Amino acid sequence: MVTVRDLVYSHDGCEMRGLFHVPHGASNLPGVLVVHGAHGLGDFIRASSERLSREGYAVLAVDMWGGRKLLTDPTLIGPQRGA
Repeated sequence: MVTVRDLVYSHDGCEMRGLFHVPHGASNLPGVLVVHGAHGLGDFIRASSERLSREGYAVLAVDMWGGRKLLTDPTLIGPQRGA
């Protein structure tokens, strides 16, 4: 069983909501930082993070865009990255 909770952090006025996954009741675990691709913290990243946690890792899936924004329109990716 995996416990998942929001991990809220901010930078330059933008609130980001990562997901912290940890095997239920475990402590002193190795950690993995999962960084999403251009489209955001979507289902694939969430499932991958949970799978890693079930294997015995503490996992933080970061939210780089803020507010768990998902970019479904490719024309929005460049401006979001600052390009």
